[in-house]
Amino acid sequence: MGIALERRAVQQQKDTIKAVGIAIAHAETGELWVNRELKDKPSTARKAGQLTIPFETQKPDELIKATILGGLAEVFDDIDNDGKPVMPDLSRKLFSVDAEYAATPEPFVFQHGGRDIQFDLAILIYDGPKDLNVSPHDSDEAYHVGWMPVDVFLAEDIRHSARIAVKEIARAGMVDKRLSRYKSSPELRHPVITSDFSLRSFYAEREKKIDVGPIEVYHS
Repeated sequence: MGIALERRAVQQQKDTIKAVGIAIAHAETGELWVNRELKDKPSTARKAGQLTIPFETQKPDELIKATILGGLAEVFDDIDNDGKPVMPDLSRKLFSVDAEYAATPEPFVFQHGGRDIQFDLAILIYDGPKDLNVSPHDSDEAYHVGWMPVDVFLAEDIRHSARIAVKEIARAGMVDKRLSRYKSSPELRHPVITSDFSLRSFYAEREKKIDVGPIEVYHS
């Protein structure tokens, strides 16, 4: 494991919530995949009904890729709406061009409710049909809205951490830069999952661990 990856291994810190924001960009349009929140989470300034990109709270001692895989449950499932397997096909359509997955050198940090909220940002590229034809495995957290241009997304009522992340994506042209890299340098494409990956199995095992941060009470 490289030094940079070791640096991003999460250590438990009092009164700090750590997470990863997952911006999934469509390879052809640059649009982002958007969900709508189903539950309030006061500790992270999240409100039911707000639009968001997927966010996943990290587990203790967890590397960023494992957090990303957990967050994919808010978008994908092992089986699509027609009962067909999803993961083998998704393994050929979902990529990162950031070798260590984090899109920025340092995580974003903001304060809310007397504690730090810290999150890394990962930008993934989805190179497939816009109709995903799948429901999220983690259907308690959010439901699908679909692909949305960055400027349209930023004009909506969106989760605070998502606004921070996507404003930086827009300001720095982060999606355009990665799409250019994706199209011009195929050798830089890193599949996010393998063809035999089971999202349900991974999610079930991961949910046995506690999150990094204070215990949360959810409100629907």
